[in-house]
Amino acid sequence: MSHQKSSKKVAIPWAKFRFGLYKKSRRGARQRIALAHLALIILTCLFLSLFLFLPLLCIFFEAFADGLKVFVSSLSNKDTLHALQMTLIATAISVPLNIIFGLAAAWALGKFQFWGKGFLISLIDLPFAISPIIAGLLFVFLLGSSSPLGQWLLKNNIRILYATP
Repeated sequence: MSHQKSSKKVAIPWAKFRFGLYKKSRRGARQRIALAHLALIILTCLFLSLFLFLPLLCIFFEAFADGLKVFVSSLSNKDTLHALQMTLIATAISVPLNIIFGLAAAWALGKFQFWGKGFLISLIDLPFAISPIIAGLLFVFLLGSSSPLGQWLLKNNIRILYATP
């Protein structure tokens, strides 16, 4: 029996070469790439736990701070049920409309060249540039009861804020 190392090459899929996970070089370079890959995965997990999971955990602790019985009783509150109803109605209306108009806009933008295409792309990108919280605050200031437009709307019995469609 011989104790020689096998000269059989390990097959590395072509996709890993193409995306830069492995380089055709020394073994140490492959290990450094694997360590960098592992470091990026750990960094991503830390980021997610800090900015997503930790606030979510704090919300759950605050919700159940007084016990499960208080939490369940608050779910039967009239205001809570109305807020849930408004959320579900708005979701049932907005999701199908977003699907229809999103597919139509994607098809039109990808298939055709037309006047105003840049404006339409900017309009689609606007929610990414302006925070939804800021946009909601703008609507409250513009249509709220303290603004002239909001007072006119109230006088004419037109409800926009906190109203179901």
